[in-house]
This record gives sequence, structure tokens and C-alpha cells, in this order.
Amino acid sequence: MEPITARNGNESCHVRVVHDTDDVLKHPGVDTIEGWACPLIFGETMLAQSVEMPAGISVPEHPEPVECMVYTVRGHWVLSVGGEKHLMSPGSLHWLDEGAMAGCEVPFDEPALVVNFIRIRSAKGGLEQTAAPAVCVKNVRVVARNV
Repeated sequence: MEPITARNGNESCHVRVVHDTDDVLKHPGVDTIEGWACPLIFGETMLAQSVEMPAGISVPEHPEPVECMVYTVRGHWVLSVGGEKHLMSPGSLHWLDEGAMAGCEVPFDEPALVVNFIRIRSAKGGLEQTAAPAVCVKNVRVVARNV
């Protein structure tokens, strides 16, 4: 995907667009303990990735390596933070600070799809510890799903 150059006042900026975030079969990804993770867009300081969490999955609470926000696109799932459980539904959005203890589960018959927005670089350009898909990898093989 090539960036689109746009004008913002007197400055040029780049815009990247993904039109089909909920069609995980179109994106190459990584099989992680949380589900099928597909990087969608890399920005200057952050990454957007979709994760399809399969029905029945349960991931215990673990420290989040970097700050992230998670938007629920479809399905229902349960977020566990510090032992407190929250039902997440389409349209739900949550923010987790670096080091927050969080886990997830999909105790339902249908999978859930979320989009994670993850900080990968500080505003000053230094590399942060990359969150997903690297730290949650259950299978280090990177594969593309066939449609």
C-alpha cells in the first residue's frame, strides 16, 4: 500500500488507507496466542493491526509491553484487567497503559475481531519494544491465509 501525499495547510503529509479491516483473510499475518494477527498500517510512531480471536480462546492476564488501544469491530469478548472483567462488544474501545495487567477470552460461539493501535516508537524517534505480533507469537512462522 503506497502512502497518499496530501496537503495539510502549507505542509505535505502522508495518508495510508485500509478499506477492509474486517476481512482478515485478505491480510498476511501471524498465528498468536490471542488469534490471527494481521498488521494493517505502520505509521511513524504506531501500528494498527487486526486480531481475529477464535471462539473459546482464553489468554491469562499478562503485562502489556507498550501502550495500546483496542477497538472491537465485531463479535463479543471479555477483557480482564487486574482481575476485573469487562464485556467488549462491537464499538467498544479501551486503552491500556504500558505494564497494565490484561488478558482476554472469547467464551462465546463466534470469534471476535479487534483492531489494536500500538505504539512502536516514541515521538522522539526511539524504538519502543514492539508489542504484537512479536511478543504474543505462538507460532513464529509468518503465513498468508488463502481466500
